[in-house]
Amino acid sequence: MENLKLFFGNFLNAIEYDGDTDEFVKKFTSVVYANAISSLTGSLPEEKRNEVLEVLSSITDGSVFTRYA
Repeated sequence: MENLKLFFGNFLNAIEYDGDTDEFVKKFTSVVYANAISSLTGSLPEEKRNEVLEVLSSITDGSVFTRYA
């Protein structure tokens, strides 16, 4: 995570971003992780996908995964 903060800190400074860089990194990584998990679960066979989504929904509210259910 520190490498991401450093990378985005430098990148956002270069483009003169005036927002909260830590908040940007948190939101950006959340979206990337959610999309990665959605893609991975979406590639599973339906029965296994439903099983995995059931387990994940016990950890989260599962709203990210509804497009694959």
